[in-house]
Amino acid sequence: MACHSEGAGDRYDRAVTVNQWVAQVKREIFETLISGGYPEVGRFNEQVLLAGRSKGAPQIGATILAPNLAILEYSYSDQISTVIFRVEVKPPERIVFMPVPPWVVENVWQGEVAGSHHFESHARELMSQYTSRLDPGTNDEEFQERQPIGKN
Repeated sequence: MACHSEGAGDRYDRAVTVNQWVAQVKREIFETLISGGYPEVGRFNEQVLLAGRSKGAPQIGATILAPNLAILEYSYSDQISTVIFRVEVKPPERIVFMPVPPWVVENVWQGEVAGSHHFESHARELMSQYTSRLDPGTNDEEFQERQPIGKN
């Protein structure tokens, strides 16, 4: 794996969301790949990149998130096969999965998301359960690959 010392988190405003950060980093790496360069951030396998370049131009692929890592994929294809090139990038801070709180699920109507009414004691209990998921390791299982719906 080739490795560059500068993390992508070192250069980005911490006020951006995870999705904004990923989009910005993916775009910058993509533009570098299109121009024939090597990613300036993250870790990657140079041999896989060279194999991919032999197939043509890259396309932006999937993103795989983990608490302390974002894996950004780019695909290179020809008529015979596809090579997936991955860049592992350290985020500016730990990524946390935020599930939809139970009080929101009850009230989704015509594309608008609203809350729901609860007694104060129950609301405090729900908030406590929700914020307890922010501690390291408490929602790691949410980063596991999910089985597509309808597939066994």
